[in-house]
Amino acid sequence: MCNCSNTNKICGCSQPTCQPTNCACDVFISSNCVNNVTAIFECSQIESGLSLTETLEALDQFICTKFDSVTNNFSLVNVGNGAKIYKGLSGTGQKQIRSILGSTFIDIAEGENDITPSINQEALLTFIQDNQYTYNVENIGGETEIYSDSTTVGSTTTFNLKTLYSSDDSITFIDEDDKINIKTNISTFIDNGVTTTVSGTGTEGDPYVIETANLQKTISGSTYTLTDNDDNYTLIVNNGSTPITITVPTGLKDAFNVGFIQRGTADVTFTGSGGMTINTPISGAYKIKGQNYNAHIEVYGLLTECFLLGNLKV
Repeated sequence: MCNCSNTNKICGCSQPTCQPTNCACDVFISSNCVNNVTAIFECSQIESGLSLTETLEALDQFICTKFDSVTNNFSLVNVGNGAKIYKGLSGTGQKQIRSILGSTFIDIAEGENDITPSINQEALLTFIQDNQYTYNVENIGGETEIYSDSTTVGSTTTFNLKTLYSSDDSITFIDEDDKINIKTNISTFIDNGVTTTVSGTGTEGDPYVIETANLQKTISGSTYTLTDNDDNYTLIVNNGSTPITITVPTGLKDAFNVGFIQRGTADVTFTGSGGMTINTPISGAYKIKGQNYNAHIEVYGLLTECFLLGNLKV
């Protein structure tokens, strides 16, 4: 009740003076004035018996500490160079993780602890069968064919190529990164005859080496008939004082040629047989000019004629 004698109208009463009125005013109590808070805070472990202000301050500190702890210890970061699973924070601070979606050919199985992507083999096989490509393999060039044929097992087509091999080991195949190197091991067939000397085994690694020798031999007596064994030779005519006749027959090898050096003092005369014609630069000159002079005979191909050249006399 207001004091009717209070002309200052304390408490804010606006009633006329001397008329009693229930005019209770608002009461504001500071939290500092509330002492001995006895509530039990099991989670925050705030002690009892504090003032209300102390209790509220302790609760605020507890909330801030816990929030900072959660923020600092729960951080998501995308690593690697692939698609990013962690999207980021929402406007309200929520951490957002992208969903993993399947597709026509990819199935997603969500287990209790795992998310397992797998290929939908049935869908993929159906797609391949409905969209098959046509392949064509053929040999070109008209030479030995490398492509053999193809075989199909289920959905797999195998193109078969012939294998390169050497039945007599005369060729070596070296498989390199982007090509096959073919090397021959065939020997060079050169006979080691009376006019040719060879060394080596006749392979690519150790080829034949032809050594040309200065072939010569000595003849004597009164007659001598040329043979193929005389080809490419120089014949030393050591007839002394005995005249010698050298016969050039037909049937000698193609392009047969032979040289002569007169060592004796008697005449060295050339004659043909079996139809062999001897051509000379001087008519009738079928003799070597004399001691220490030379002459040369070369058959004209396979014809029955030859050339007699050199130091000649009639």
